[in-house]
Formats: sequence, structure tokens, C-alpha cells
Amino acid sequence: MHNPNSPSKLRSYLRLQYAITSEHGSWVFLLSPLLIGLFIGDTFTFASFFLVIAVLAAFLIRQPVTIAVKAYSGRRSRADLPGARFWILVYGWMETIYGTLRPAVGYKPTRIGIRQLIISTLFTLCFILSWIAT
Repeated sequence: MHNPNSPSKLRSYLRLQYAITSEHGSWVFLLSPLLIGLFIGDTFTFASFFLVIAVLAAFLIRQPVTIAVKAYSGRRSRADLPGARFWILVYGWMETIYGTLRPAVGYKPTRIGIRQLIISTLFTLCFILSWIAT
């Protein structure tokens, strides 16, 4: 009997193909404005750290979502779905943690932050339910 938590299964989820985009030019479009803004801001606070986490998660979630959409449309193998789902959940929770911890460092929760927390939590729950259903 195959153990679903075996190291080989975990290794298949951790493949860089699912987690990180191979488009090297896109990193410039991500990091340039982010770093320029952080350096112009003159101070690096906990809020800046959480912003970097949120921006990276929002940027990185594109790759596994693209893989999942292609797999569902038949342009990729369905064998790629578990790895893509894993990384969508990881990056989705990074966004949720940002929305949760930002008020903990002294910032009042804004309507946008609360919406982000609610939407990313609902998205994650819906995704888990659809994952279980397939």
C-alpha cells in the first residue's frame, strides 16, 4: 500500500517547476518597484517585511495557478495538479498570514486588509473543498 505522505510524494510537491516561475524577466518587474519603494521609504519596519511577503506570495501564486488551469483545460497532465494545489495553498496562506499579522504590528485593520483576509480564507476553503471532491 502506498503511503500518501511518503518522501517521494513530498518531493514531487516541492518541485521548483510548480513553485517558481521560469520567466526570468518577470523578477525584474517584481523586484525593481518593490526595492525602489523600500529604499525611498528610508526605513524598513515589520510592516515592510509583511509587504515583501505579500508581494512575493501574490507574484509566486501565478505559476501554480497557471499550471492548474492548464491541467484542468487538458493542456497539461492531471498529474501536475497535486503539486500546483499544494503551492496555491502555501501562497494563499502566506497572503492570509500577512492580512492577519499586519494589524499585530500596530496597523489598524483597514477595509482592504479585512477584505483580503476574508477573500483569501474563503478562496482557500473553496480550494480545499474542490480538492477533496476530485
